[in-house]
Amino acid sequence: VAEDGTFSAQVKLDLGTNTIEVSAKDWAGNVGSAKLVIERVAGQAAKIQIVAPEGPVVAGSTIDLPVLVVDAEGADTGLTDVKVDGGEAGTWAEGKLTAATKAGKYTITASYEGLETATVEIEIVAGPLAKVEAETKSVKPGTAVKLIGVDQYGNKVEGVTFAEAEDYANAFIEGDQFIATKPGTYKV
Repeated sequence: VAEDGTFSAQVKLDLGTNTIEVSAKDWAGNVGSAKLVIERVAGQAAKIQIVAPEGPVVAGSTIDLPVLVVDAEGADTGLTDVKVDGGEAGTWAEGKLTAATKAGKYTITASYEGLETATVEIEIVAGPLAKVEAETKSVKPGTAVKLIGVDQYGNKVEGVTFAEAEDYANAFIEGDQFIATKPGTYKV
């Protein structure tokens, strides 16, 4: 409080309605208070903000991917006519990305008139194991065939453990290698 009885304070205002209440007590113990209602609106559009997902995205899944036009303080301006290009990453609409079905690393780009373009990198990974495929469909007896676990879109699933679906006297699995000692059809 200054000598003349005035004071000042800085208060961070949230977007929307803010109510500030001030109470003061004089030397005689009298208390007075006042309320002030301030409406804060977003400032001028300053940049595009893409809220990237934490971690990889499963192929074919739909995730939240907000794209905002924010003011200089990072507050959402409410502008919605942002152009978002998912490219090969998938399809973006209304704050959601439906991921492509091919695993890999992709860039999503967002633009808004007069602002610098924003980009975010996402990684699309295989979904759950859907089936096991042989790297080679037909080989001579005794030749190892590499087994590959894939998701419903054909993306390689990492960390798959292979085992015989049935007990065969003429075939066995070592790691990701299937070896049949006699011709035939085998189920893994």
